[in-house]
Amino acid sequence: HLRKSIKVSLLACACLITGTFLFRSCTGSNQKEEVEQVTAQTSSSPSSSPESNTHSFRLFLLGDALTQEQLLAQAQQADGSWDFSMFDDITDQAREYDLAFYNQESILGGDHLGISYFPTFNGPQAFGDYMVSKGFNLVSKANNHCLDRGEQAIHNSEAYWSSKAGVISAGTNESQAEQDAVNVHECNGITYAFNAWTYGMNGNVCPDGEEYLVNCYRDDPQKMLNWVKEADQKA
Repeated sequence: HLRKSIKVSLLACACLITGTFLFRSCTGSNQKEEVEQVTAQTSSSPSSSPESNTHSFRLFLLGDALTQEQLLAQAQQADGSWDFSMFDDITDQAREYDLAFYNQESILGGDHLGISYFPTFNGPQAFGDYMVSKGFNLVSKANNHCLDRGEQAIHNSEAYWSSKAGVISAGTNESQAEQDAVNVHECNGITYAFNAWTYGMNGNVCPDGEEYLVNCYRDDPQKMLNWVKEADQKA
């Protein structure tokens, strides 16, 4: 009886193992056919390819560039030229990115106005040349030092940045239409809008009728928010 029980048990195990193997073989084959079919259908449709709809760009962000007296004393050479290579370890990284942003905290209002320091700054335009040479192409001009050297410095700054091909700057303007405009740009197939605003100008104010000179949201934050909403729809 014991021998017979053992034989029956072994036979049952063999049947179970064989059945399980056959079941898995059949279902595995069906699953493989289904996967191949789905893959074939996906490959036949160009619009379903992830690569055809994927766009990206890399963005580098740097903070305030404020031309303090100690900095410029180190940068100015004996012949009157400027050498800002002390920043290379930071600024050289910008070349690896599609878009590189920084805030020009001290206005570049023209060297003929006189380079000045705290509390009313005016930096050398050579510093802007240096930053552009490093690949910076998004520049904020809106900050609390915008009006440090008056309206003329803004006009000079506008002319300077407008002369830089491939550089998009924002925050100060030459007209109301320029301030209101929502300009859309493109990078690697992605559209974007860019602007800059400041909370104030250290107690300075724009001349009457020329409030557009500086994007200041303190008295009318809704104006800034409206710009953002329009930009969100366009870009």
